[in-house]
Amino acid sequence: MTDEKMELAAMHDYQEWISNIKKKIRRSQIKASIQVNQESLLVYWDWGKGIVEKQKLAKWGDKLISQLSWDLNKTFPAAQGFSKRNLEQMRKWYLYYAEYVEQEIIAKQVVSQLQEFIIFNIP
Repeated sequence: MTDEKMELAAMHDYQEWISNIKKKIRRSQIKASIQVNQESLLVYWDWGKGIVEKQKLAKWGDKLISQLSWDLNKTFPAAQGFSKRNLEQMRKWYLYYAEYVEQEIIAKQVVSQLQEFIIFNIP
């Protein structure tokens, strides 16, 4: 390091400023990870739901998951997460939480309707 760089690095203002930059970078990285994670969960939820629906309506049964795994792995060979086991886990996850989520959605709709009703009836 040159003397000029060492002097700058030793300055309190610079230290505080660079510390804030590092914190902002870390926060951005965490936010990005959370967003990616949330998007992945939404995709897995949708796949689990789709698998359940197709198995019920089309009567494709267990062959659906094996075929889906094979097709996705063939189309996206570099991607991970399309194994038969992972797809089965997505299906189980959806089935486990589906009733709870549907009840939450219904409850939120009722609450939002009540709030709208109350807001528009304030004298």
